[in-house]
Amino acid sequence: TRVLPMNVNSVSIDQFMASFSKEDWQRIVHALQSYVINEEASLSTQNVGDREWDRLAAYDVLANDINLYVLGGKANG
Repeated sequence: TRVLPMNVNSVSIDQFMASFSKEDWQRIVHALQSYVINEEASLSTQNVGDREWDRLAAYDVLANDINLYVLGGKANG
């Protein structure tokens, strides 16, 4: 089920509801974790500051939250 009311002249979406299967959530977590691994490798070769690492950490936290609260798994770390 998907509801997507939006104003064409607006840049924000008012509401988005979707249902995902367990396999979909597992793919989402895998994609987030893969992104984090690739970005960690990239950032470690660059001279970046805390801001870039903090932005990346948000994706890792999101993957952990989905794994823990949606899939009922264990948190990483």
